[in-house]
Amino acid sequence: MKPSVRSAVTLWLAACLIGSVAAIVPAGVATAQDAAVECADDLSLETPVGDDEGKIPGLLVHGRGSKPDIWETGESSMRSVLQSEEFDVVKPFDYEAESTKWVANSDAAHRLAETIVCYYLLYGEKVVVVAHSMGGLLTYEALDWAAYGVYVKDAVDHIVTIGSPFEGSWFATTGFETAIVFCKLAGITQIGQLVMEELCREANSDWSTSGLSYDSEQLEALPDLPEGITHKAIAGRIQMEVCFFACVPFSIGDSIVPSESATARYTDTGVGDGVTVFDCTLSEGAWCEHSSMLQAEPVQQEVKASIEAYIASHIVEKTDFYGLQLPINEEDWKIVYPEDGTNWAYTNDVHAVIVDRECAENDEYGRSYARMFCPGFSIINMNEPGFEDWMPYDPDYDCHTDWLHDDYSLTGPRDPEDVTIGGVAAVHQEHWLCGFDDSWNPVLPEERPEYISHSWLIPDKNLLIFDFYDDGPDSLPGLEELLAGASWS
Repeated sequence: MKPSVRSAVTLWLAACLIGSVAAIVPAGVATAQDAAVECADDLSLETPVGDDEGKIPGLLVHGRGSKPDIWETGESSMRSVLQSEEFDVVKPFDYEAESTKWVANSDAAHRLAETIVCYYLLYGEKVVVVAHSMGGLLTYEALDWAAYGVYVKDAVDHIVTIGSPFEGSWFATTGFETAIVFCKLAGITQIGQLVMEELCREANSDWSTSGLSYDSEQLEALPDLPEGITHKAIAGRIQMEVCFFACVPFSIGDSIVPSESATARYTDTGVGDGVTVFDCTLSEGAWCEHSSMLQAEPVQQEVKASIEAYIASHIVEKTDFYGLQLPINEEDWKIVYPEDGTNWAYTNDVHAVIVDRECAENDEYGRSYARMFCPGFSIINMNEPGFEDWMPYDPDYDCHTDWLHDDYSLTGPRDPEDVTIGGVAAVHQEHWLCGFDDSWNPVLPEERPEYISHSWLIPDKNLLIFDFYDDGPDSLPGLEELLAGASWS
């Protein structure tokens, strides 16, 4: 197609899109925002406001027989230490009433799954989970669930576990074996049954003591960490000595969980994950003991450093396009605004053209024609005064004379569902241009299916992203992935 004709075709298509905004927004479309409102209401979660908007959410999960306020104790609590400009430590997850049951034998995993997904929907960012003791096992169990139409594994990017017994706890193992013996003895007398009632209940496989024992079937059945999620494992190791004729050093782990068990599962990608084992002695106050670690400054700082490293690895510089923040890598993309010389700047500063840089800097095309020949897209700001009057849409235009036809210029939304851009609902449509045969006779789209383009309309932001075609619908691979990484200022 000749440059002048192709330019006109693209320009008229953009005009049709702009002039028909109200006509193409479907009614009653369910969005991620709707799901966020629904889950926040269901779970009584607060919506982030003010400075908390745009932060990465963090969820704190306590351990067996514990309470959520364990994260608040100490002169400097773990929760207060972790709070930062980028990281919002949301309300700790509470499963105290079910924390003596095994993680797969209670409603706790389901509720944790719902909570993780809801914070993901509310913040528009993946959740970081910090878990203590059995809370780490509960987190692994929850990662295998889905809630509000989202897989939990797709709502989490990073977890930090502290003293989590992935291979069991010697304390639980001893307690479980003792419980079995005494429960058998308890059957001898009525008094024995009364005294040992609680211990016998613990021996039941529905309770966590058996699951936390070494080599338990429950631990074996625990799901693996899903691909793409990083895991930092932290353990404590209390160093002691037994002295007779000579002193022999030994360790009891953190008094509950051996360090080998607490570090049995982790990832090593260099983005805040890996393993850290803290050593301490009784003379130092045994600050690396199982529960004491949450109040210990070295442990708190290690958790903070892990989260900061994770956040730093996920920060992508974004370019602002009328409030839309896109992770545009300028080594790969060339950004052209109307004042920069693009040849279809009929209005001032209402759109940006983003094209493949290598193609755009090819001397064969030149700067002003790069938009027509290079893969790319345009972001159109529809809030510009008077812009809605520019080349308005007219359904009576005929394809054979003016290149566009109502029956073919607009379809949508696409099947099966709409998309979200930066957590905001967008309508994805496909558009067909009337092309021309080798003799410059106009042809309809079904005769030239390669002439296809796409648009993403964001009604809430009054913004239009228009993918102008190059050599067919696959000329701009990765655009949807790029839009998935968008956010709003």
